[in-house]
Amino acid sequence: MKQFIIITLLALGMIGCSNSKNAPQLSETAKQNILSVNIGANPSFLNPVLFTDSTSHAVVRLVFNGLFKQTVDLEMEPDLVESYTISDDGLIYTFELHKKCYLA
Repeated sequence: MKQFIIITLLALGMIGCSNSKNAPQLSETAKQNILSVNIGANPSFLNPVLFTDSTSHAVVRLVFNGLFKQTVDLEMEPDLVESYTISDDGLIYTFELHKKCYLA
């Protein structure tokens, strides 16, 4: 958990470190439809299972959703999960995904 908070703070710090002099000039319409984030380096992997570096982590968090997401209060809430149950012995977790979600 501590590592997640540190990585998140580092990623947020990198977002604010952009050099506007080198940024391409965009029309007002284009500015409204593009998210531009300075991540500082090329990600090594975009596969959420294989990445090991902070740059890939920053991109993966922007691109992929998880079963749950963290709120601003550091609580977990369902993201792709409609509902879930935990067996009485705590060994089996059953997730029901939103209707428009599927695992590929």
